[in-house]
Order: sequence, then structure tokens, then C-alpha cells
Amino acid sequence: MGKSKRKRSKSQGGAKLTAKELQGFKKLLLIKRAFITGDLDRLQNETLSKSRQEAAGDISNMPTHMPDIASDNFEQEFSVGLIENVEDEVREIDAALERIEEGTFGICESCDQLIPKARLRAIPYAHLCVECKRKEELGE
Repeated sequence: MGKSKRKRSKSQGGAKLTAKELQGFKKLLLIKRAFITGDLDRLQNETLSKSRQEAAGDISNMPTHMPDIASDNFEQEFSVGLIENVEDEVREIDAALERIEEGTFGICESCDQLIPKARLRAIPYAHLCVECKRKEELGE
């Protein structure tokens, strides 16, 4: 039984994370969080606090044309979508930081196997192994 368990762990990305590796991932997550929250603040300020005229640098009081309004609405909706994506990523990072504190970081929430270190380096807030994420995306 021990052999098959060890084999599965190796195929899933190796041994359990060391304390040093966990600290490295925590640092990476905190840096990533600080970076994207700065982007989030900038996006929110630019998107939600400016009128169309301010955003375009238009200081005249000339009426706007419908195509301009449609373009502005599209840009604002696009920016709001970006803000929502960044907010989701911040929530994922916070959840990963919590998993580090709880001692469950690097363990797939679906199958309880170790998440490959390469996956965690690419997506440090990953909570599913590659196979479980694939199944989730396929709706399995």
C-alpha cells in the first residue's frame, strides 16, 4: 500500500511541500496580491470615477454622438469585467494563504492528492490538481 501511495504522489508532483517551500509560496502569493490589488485600485479609479469627457480628454460641452456613447459603454463594461476578474483572483489568493495557515496548501480539494509543484509555481493559488481541474472544466 505504501508503494502505490508513494507512486501516486510522485506522479502528482513529488513529495509534500517543506516548510521552506510553503514560506516561498506564501511570499509569492503576498507579492502577487499586492501587485494585483494595485492594479485593481488603478482600474477602479480610472473606470468608475471618470466621465466620458474626462476619460477622452474632451473638455468641450458639445453633445456626444451615439457611436461615442456605445464605445464608451463597451470600454466601461470591459473594464468592469477586468475588475471582477482581478477581484476573483484576490479571493483565490486569500483562500490559498488560508490553506497555508491550515496546513492544506498543495493538496487537491477534490481528490486529496498532492498538487504538482510545477502547477503551484504557475498558479500558486491552485486548489485542484490538473486532472480534477480538467474534469471541473468539462463539467464531469
